[in-house]
Amino acid sequence: MSQPARVHAQPCLFSEDADGRSERMGFGVLKKREGEQIENSNLKEKEILVLPLDLTDTSSHEAATKAVLQEFGKIDILVNNSGRSQRSLVLETNLDVFKELINLNYLGTVSLTKCVLPHMVERKQGKIVTVNSIAGIASVPLSSGYCASKHALRVRQPKLCA
Repeated sequence: MSQPARVHAQPCLFSEDADGRSERMGFGVLKKREGEQIENSNLKEKEILVLPLDLTDTSSHEAATKAVLQEFGKIDILVNNSGRSQRSLVLETNLDVFKELINLNYLGTVSLTKCVLPHMVERKQGKIVTVNSIAGIASVPLSSGYCASKHALRVRQPKLCA
């Protein structure tokens, strides 16, 4: 059996779509969800902070970031892993669906990254990982809004290095 990754030694902030409707942000390598147990881990309860966060409510991102910094003093890694898909023909899809996809999949990720990035720049240390989709490169049938939002992430993420 392989050894567990030691990423948990570094404060790691990640956003993850828990159920397709409520986007959450958690702190740590492992995150407890309702009803789940943390098994096979050296993490202790005090090393994990779970904060409810609606990624589309960008006004809440700064406060959530400050709460994590207050609890742990630093954020070494941000993993953006939230997203929602869509399956429908463009002609049959309400414009609001496209707006929601862009707000969650793109703007929510940008906002959370912008909240964490100044802390990393100040410390001259940190990593940002954005989990994306092949749909951001090659379009997928019935998913034009999803593909557009993932493409936006694809072209934006490398620009953080500049």
